Amino acid sequence: MSGSDFSTDADGRLRGSGIHDAVVREFHFADSGEFNLRMRGTDGEDRLVALRGVARLGMRDLINGTIISDIYCWKLDQGDLEGYAVDAAWRAIVADAFREPELPQLAARLAQEHADCYLVYFESSYGGEIAAVCREVRGPRVVQV
Repeated sequence: MSGSDFSTDADGRLRGSGIHDAVVREFHFADSGEFNLRMRGTDGEDRLVALRGVARLGMRDLINGTIISDIYCWKLDQGDLEGYAVDAAWRAIVADAFREPELPQLAARLAQEHADCYLVYFESSYGGEIAAVCREVRGPRVVQV
């Protein structure tokens, strides 16, 4: 997607220093389809991940002090996505609006409907999770507060 400026490893983890063990400081969602998440890395610098063209967004069990362990990003048109992180992302997006055996079919339908988008998953080691389906991913980049 034009405008996206990230790279991932083979498992879909966003590359970038300062993500692991970063504490969520602020997030903002606008009904225009923009979602920004600012986190403070263990180095004391703030980093921003910006999602644009958000079609679906889900949050589960977020608390003050949520700590990000990894951020994943997968292109939905790249075939069958598998793994615990992919399933966790879909669970966060659909919340409790499904029964567990229905998850694979629901995820496949959503992936097909949004094939030109990314599935993004903010995994935490403490305090909840965030997932989104969006057209563009920017960051993580260091920002001044």
